[in-house]
Amino acid sequence: MELPQLGKHCTLSSCQSLDFLPVACPFCREVYCGDHRLPATHGCIQWNNYDKKVTTCPECQQLVFNEHQSQDETLKAHQASQCRLHLYPSSASSKTKPCSCQVQGCHDLDPHIGPAHCNGCGRDYCLRHRYPAVHDCASLKVDVKDQRRAQAQEKLAKTFTPTFTASSPPIKMTKKTSVTNPKIELMKIKAKAKGLGSVPMASRLYVHVQFPNESRQSTQPMYLDKYNRAGKTLDLLTDYAHIKNNNHTLPPDHPERLVLNYQHQDQAPVCLDLSKTLEEQVENVSTIILTHQGLSSS
Repeated sequence: MELPQLGKHCTLSSCQSLDFLPVACPFCREVYCGDHRLPATHGCIQWNNYDKKVTTCPECQQLVFNEHQSQDETLKAHQASQCRLHLYPSSASSKTKPCSCQVQGCHDLDPHIGPAHCNGCGRDYCLRHRYPAVHDCASLKVDVKDQRRAQAQEKLAKTFTPTFTASSPPIKMTKKTSVTNPKIELMKIKAKAKGLGSVPMASRLYVHVQFPNESRQSTQPMYLDKYNRAGKTLDLLTDYAHIKNNNHTLPPDHPERLVLNYQHQDQAPVCLDLSKTLEEQVENVSTIILTHQGLSSS
């Protein structure tokens, strides 16, 4: 689990999935995921006490309730008010909160759940576009440390006026080269990664995979099963890229044997041990190179 401190698990025993934007049922007060948020979808035990009065609006998918009117009358009054009146539970914020995703052309925002606010750019998005890497958040393009450093230097320049003499020339400030944040790089890979079949979230290892020249596949982000041995991963990658694998007929020192090389950041590539698992040899946000043994040793 990468972020165990965020979100809550769905209370429904047959689901129990982790949801980063859980919804509390207004009747039984339990917490559910987006798919089971409505009383009818999670078999709410308190729903029978309200089902004659509470109904769901087909336009906004919100619960509507008015104890002094019938369901049909309440629903008509609700729709006539552009889905603002008789909401259950009532919320003053629902009158002013806009229900639209800030990604152009997206209309997937669920009005019952509401928008997900991004602290990086200060805008609201639907569940599908809530991650900064998915909606191309402006905060990912700014180095936070450099921004704070620039603000501190600007404040110092306003407070203190430097004085220089002929014997002491001004000191030249050199900007430190920024290093890509591994967490941001991992989020970018996750947004575009392809997988080799069905791999559980807890077993995924996110890397860049580089294929040999005879393959038509370009270098691409992928997620692999970290519990697989490197030899099995090699077979899966050759099948994925439609590369002929003759390792079972070639001697161990033959230059045409296929191997997997591992490169992390600016380090030199290292040949993986095919008998060991990826978890023992590979880290996230690294590069795996599928190549021939002769090209690897040259």
